Amino acid sequence: MEPLLFVFTMIAKIKHYWKLKRLGYVNDQLGIAHRFRQEGKSWNNHLTKSKQAILSFLAKGEFKSVAILGSGWLLDVPLSELLAQNKTVVLVDIMHPKQVLHQWENNPSVQFVEADLTGGAFDILNNIVSRRISEEEAIFLLGSLHPQNLLPPTDAVISVNLLSQLAQIPLERLKDKGLISDHFAATTNRLLQQQHLHWLANQHSLLITEIEEDLFDEDEKLCGTNPLVEIDKKRWLQIDRWKWKFDTRKTYRQDFTTRLNVGVFEKAN
Repeated sequence: MEPLLFVFTMIAKIKHYWKLKRLGYVNDQLGIAHRFRQEGKSWNNHLTKSKQAILSFLAKGEFKSVAILGSGWLLDVPLSELLAQNKTVVLVDIMHPKQVLHQWENNPSVQFVEADLTGGAFDILNNIVSRRISEEEAIFLLGSLHPQNLLPPTDAVISVNLLSQLAQIPLERLKDKGLISDHFAATTNRLLQQQHLHWLANQHSLLITEIEEDLFDEDEKLCGTNPLVEIDKKRWLQIDRWKWKFDTRKTYRQDFTTRLNVGVFEKAN
């Protein structure tokens, strides 16, 4: 690479990293790894069931290639098993942990794609932070996004514990800083989730997602349930469900332990 081109490339990468950091993606990814180490066995059931759901779905057809949306640390992805079945696996996330890249990037059956899986909300939200556009303009732009154009063709697409997180990370961060309104955050969250579901509905797809958040006090009394996603039961058939002991140490919600209700969905006939 020419020296000048190398410099410009590095500058672009640094700017992109700081945009990710400003919207909370870097801290969230590190936080997931830290929480996994803290929680240990509390996550085992959820991770095992997620992997089983993926393997069961792919066993139903002749899928030679699969895209995993929201691959992250691969905690809930049975990558070794998929490679043993001679599948080509496309791992897709807004940023890939360096440890994961180092371990798998030389495997010819593994492809890494770094992409904003909303199709462009990352740039739109950064423009709001920079005061380049208003919330009204942002909503218009968000409604015209096309995430389906992001990926190479694959036989199947699997969204893994991603739907509820698509916009939550940057929206919560921007709300906490007073940079966006509650109305804008709620509208954006709902819009991006529905676009993601529409995208999946046009693929051979499997959806694994957190549905609700249950909050418990120190006496294990249920104090509240927060809905996380809206799924049209006429379009999506729920085939499994379980509870994820997400936070048993009150580090996610200061006064409560948190369990997430997770569902597995396939397209309804």
